[in-house]
Amino acid sequence: MKKTFTAFTLGLLGSIFIWIAAPLNRFLLNNGLVSDSYFPEIAVLVMLVYILALNPLLKVISKGHLFVDRRQFALIFAMLLLACTIPTQGLLRMFPYSLARTTQESARNLQLAEIHQEMALPPSLFPDRIAHGEDTPNSTYFLERLPEGQSIPWKAWIPPLLSWGALLVAVWMLMIGLGMIVYPQWRDNERLPFPILALEQSLFGDVTREKRIPAIFKDKLFWIGAAVVMILYSFRGLNALTAGGWPSFPLGWDLGSALSEAPWANLPDPIKRTNKLFFMLIGMVYFMPNRISFSIWFTVLAYGLFQMLGNTYAPPFNTGMIEEHSNGATLVFGLMVLYTGRHYWAKVGRSMVRPVTNEEDSRNRRAGWLFTLGWAGMMVWLMWVGISPIWAFALVFLGFLTCLVISRIVAETGLPFVRVAALSPRWLVGLFPAGWITAPLIYIAGFLHIIFITASRISPAALMPHAMGMDAEATPAQQRRLPTLLLPLMVLGLVVAGAVHLRFSYHNYASMDGEFITANHMGARQMNWAQNFLLTWSRGGHNAISASNAGHVAFGGAMALGLAVACLTSPAWPLHPIGLLMVGSFYANVGWTSIFIGWALKMAILRYGGAGTYKKLRNLFIGLILGELFAAMIWIIIPVFLILTGADPSQVGRTMILPN
Repeated sequence: MKKTFTAFTLGLLGSIFIWIAAPLNRFLLNNGLVSDSYFPEIAVLVMLVYILALNPLLKVISKGHLFVDRRQFALIFAMLLLACTIPTQGLLRMFPYSLARTTQESARNLQLAEIHQEMALPPSLFPDRIAHGEDTPNSTYFLERLPEGQSIPWKAWIPPLLSWGALLVAVWMLMIGLGMIVYPQWRDNERLPFPILALEQSLFGDVTREKRIPAIFKDKLFWIGAAVVMILYSFRGLNALTAGGWPSFPLGWDLGSALSEAPWANLPDPIKRTNKLFFMLIGMVYFMPNRISFSIWFTVLAYGLFQMLGNTYAPPFNTGMIEEHSNGATLVFGLMVLYTGRHYWAKVGRSMVRPVTNEEDSRNRRAGWLFTLGWAGMMVWLMWVGISPIWAFALVFLGFLTCLVISRIVAETGLPFVRVAALSPRWLVGLFPAGWITAPLIYIAGFLHIIFITASRISPAALMPHAMGMDAEATPAQQRRLPTLLLPLMVLGLVVAGAVHLRFSYHNYASMDGEFITANHMGARQMNWAQNFLLTWSRGGHNAISASNAGHVAFGGAMALGLAVACLTSPAWPLHPIGLLMVGSFYANVGWTSIFIGWALKMAILRYGGAGTYKKLRNLFIGLILGELFAAMIWIIIPVFLILTGADPSQVGRTMILPN
C-alpha cells in the first residue's frame, strides 16, 4: 500500500510538472515540443529521473519500504502518458484560443455576430458575450496581452471550463473505454506488435528490488547507437549556441537544383528535399513489420510520382483527389478494423449486461460502460448546443472511428509522430448540400476537428493501450482500476494546464526572445474554416473543405479494401493500407526518407546476417531511438539553463531536433 501511494504521488507530481513545463517551454521560451508524441520526451525524462536518481534515494532513506518497482513504475508512466495529452498539441494549444477568437471576430463582424445570435448557443460556452460592437476584454486581452495593472479575469473562464469540460470528459470516457476494449483484442487475438510499448517495457519494465537499473542501460551496443546520435546533434547544438562559430553536421539534403527540369521539377518538395533525418524513426522501423514500413515510404514516393506526372502532362492537377483517396481509405480501414474485432466487441457487450463471472468480464464491463457513457454524453452535449440527433450520432461515430484508426496506426507502426489527417468533421459537413446543414453544426464541427483530428498527434485513445500494457504481468482486475485514476487526472490537468495558458497568454504576446507568437495565433486560426463557412452558408452558398468528389473517396476506399484483403490472404503481399492513410500528411512527408533508410538497413541485416544478427543488433537501434530523444532533452534543457542564469533569450541559439 505504501508503494502504491508513493507511485501515485510521484505520478501526480510528474504530471503537474508536465502541465506547467510543457507549455511554458514551447510558448514562452520558444523551445521544441516535449509532450506531443506517442513516446513523449518529457515523460521519459521524468521516468529516468525517478528510476536513476529518486528511487535509489527512496530505498536508502526508507530502508526499502518506499522503493518503487516494476508495477508501480507502470502506474507512474501511465499517469505521465495521459498527462501529456493536455497541455499543448493534444488540446490546449488550440482550444481556448479558438473560443476567444469567436467572440473577438463576432464583435468586429456584424454578419458573423448575427449568425451567432441566431444560433443561440449557450452563453456559458464563451468568456465574453457575443454581439457586434461588444467589448470583449476577456478574449481580446487573452489573444493580445493584458494591459499593465489589470488582473487576469479568472472567473470569466469558469463557465467555459464547466461547459466544454463536460464535453471533454465525455470524449475522454469514450477514448479510455475504447483503449481498454481494443488492447486485449489486438494483443491476444490479432497479435499486433505494439512497437512503442515494447520499447517502453525495455526501459522501465524490469526494475525490481534486486535490479534497480534497467538492463538496457548496461548494454554496449545501446550506448554506441545513442552516443553516435548524441555526438551528431552536439555539432548542431553548438553551432546554434555559437551562432555558426562551431561546425554543424548536415542531416538532410536538397535535390531541387538537380531536379530542375520537367518532369522532375514537378515532384513534390518532400520528395526532392529532406530537411532532416530522424534517428527515432530509423530505429523504430527495426521493430515495425516490414510490410508496413515499406508501404509508408513506397506510398509517399508513388503518390509523389503521380503528382509529378499529373502536373506535367495533365495540368491543372487536382491535388484534392489525394486527400479524398486518404479519406476513403481511412473510412474503409476503420470499418474493417471494427469488423475484424466484432466478436470481441460483442463479448464486451455481453459483459455489460450479464452477471460477472471472472476478472476479465469485470474489466470488460467497466470498459464497455465507459465507452457507452462517453458516447451518450457526447450525444447529449451536442443536442444541448442545438445539433440534431442524427447529426450528433454521425459526428460521434466519426470521432470514434478516428480514435480507432489512430490507435491502430500506433499499435501497428510504432510511429511516435503521426496524426490522422482524414475523416475530419469539417470534411463530413462539407460533403452535404447547404440545406442539410445548420449553423451550430458548422461551428461545432470546427471544435470537433480540434479534438479528434488536430489532437490525434497525441490521443488518449492511442495511449490507453500503452498504459494498460506497461506492466506485462498486470491482471484484468488491475487494468480495470486504471480509469478510476486516469480520468480524474485528466480533469485536473485541464484545470492546471488551462491556468498556465491563461497566465502566460494574458501576460505574454510572444515568446521571451520575441520571435515566436505564442499559442494564440495557431489556436485561433483553427476556427477560420468555421467562421468562413458560416458566412458563406448564411448567403446560401457552400464551402466544402476540399474537392469532395465521391468517386475519389470510393477509389481510395476500394484501394484500401483491396490491399487489406491481399494482406489477409497472402503473407508475402508487400503493401499494407496504412500507407494510404498517411499519404499527403505532414508526418509522412517529413519522415518517409528516415523510414526508407530504416527499412533498407533492416532488410540488409536480415538478408546478410540472418535472424541471429537481427536479434543481436536490437539494442543498437534502441540506442538510435533513445539517443535522439536524449539529444532532444539535452538541447532543450541547455537554453532553459542559460536563460535562467541570466542570458538574453534573443541571443540563445536553439536546436529543434524532433518534429514540431
